[in-house]
Amino acid sequence: MIVSAGEALIDLMPAVAADGAMALRPRLGGAPFNVAIALGRLGAPAAMLGAISTDAFGDALVEALEDSNVSTALVTRVARPTPLAIVDIAADEPRYAFYDAGTAARGVTLRELKPLPPEARWLSFGSITLAGDPAASTMIARAAASRAERLIAFDPNVRPALAGGAAHYRRNLEAALARADLVKLSAADLAWLRPDQPAETFAAECLAQGAAFVVVTQGENGATGFLPAARVETAGLPVTVADTVGAGDAFMAGLLAALYEGGVTERADLARLDEATVAQALAFANRVAARACTRPGADPPHRSEV
Repeated sequence: MIVSAGEALIDLMPAVAADGAMALRPRLGGAPFNVAIALGRLGAPAAMLGAISTDAFGDALVEALEDSNVSTALVTRVARPTPLAIVDIAADEPRYAFYDAGTAARGVTLRELKPLPPEARWLSFGSITLAGDPAASTMIARAAASRAERLIAFDPNVRPALAGGAAHYRRNLEAALARADLVKLSAADLAWLRPDQPAETFAAECLAQGAAFVVVTQGENGATGFLPAARVETAGLPVTVADTVGAGDAFMAGLLAALYEGGVTERADLARLDEATVAQALAFANRVAARACTRPGADPPHRSEV
């Protein structure tokens, strides 16, 4: 099983109402939620770990997980409200304004997190849960405690709009990086986290501190995978883009699904990755992400569409 841990929220996407007025259309989202949905649609054994509200939005989020064959056995329902994110898709990279204080995701504690079952071979985490406590310390602690028994995947999915305390946010991201076996981030994430640092240098640092595989995505320009002794490039795919919301999450799900299906369930398996296996996994992840870009909002493809 691949467990995706963190927030589930509502993206408020720009739309035009029937009378021509500008409006905001709610769509289900949140990076870990998107990863879980994509994994389920790809046919991977997936579960969501975290706190989801008992409000109407929370009901819709849980229903969507179950509809995509994602286990909700590790979801804790709480009375706090669902987080909201207003999405601006006018720029090349989507921009977000978050309403997160006091919500189900931001308030999650270790006491609320359910224990992981033995069949959980991967734990994937990151995103806005690391922007502030108690969620940040909760998820970092769970990753640290879990690493002895399973593989840890981390995607910072940096959201500068939440980084009012940028120094604290960076410390959280660095702490998470130190606990990861697989690190996946976008070129935009890297530019914020390590300004002016080449991807090669960043990857070398991650590998030196314990990661076995680092991936830097570059949108239409593809992605680069870094192993201790190799570098693997995969090209982007030409598609008609509706928007890029959730594309990185779709890529992460595709990558995890490909590795899991390839038998990578233990740290020794990850250490034995060769260039051919990495190239295949990156190519599959690219196809999943490209397909997700062809429709609006975070709406990852089913396996039959990839």
